[in-house]
Amino acid sequence: MQGRFWRSSEAGGGAAEPAIAPDALDRLRELAGDDSGEFLVDLFEEFFTTSRDLVDEITANQRGADFDALRKSSHTLKGAALNLGANVLAAICKEGEVAAKEARDPGGAWVARIEDEFARVRREFDADVKARLGA
Repeated sequence: MQGRFWRSSEAGGGAAEPAIAPDALDRLRELAGDDSGEFLVDLFEEFFTTSRDLVDEITANQRGADFDALRKSSHTLKGAALNLGANVLAAICKEGEVAAKEARDPGGAWVARIEDEFARVRREFDADVKARLGA
């Protein structure tokens, strides 16, 4: 039931981890209370707006080999993603955060993975989560 709802359409034949973890959404709904739908939709929309800027910063920081700024922007996006249950996005950010801390370039392919996963989170939110929240 719920597992089918949350299954990514991009599984490629097997079950993929959802872009937005259902347990995180349940936790957010519990914290927000009875009228959580509209609040959580607004929260996710704010995440998409501010995180788009962070993804752009990450791209610029990686291209410019600014490891300190890359570590900070990756860490910030990781935290925001974790708060909303975008665990795969957070894990990808952590890879870059660790690389930057070690003064290593995580590479352009890593940035592309962030872009792809950020887009997957957005698609899953628009296609599934938003309706589930009643918005």
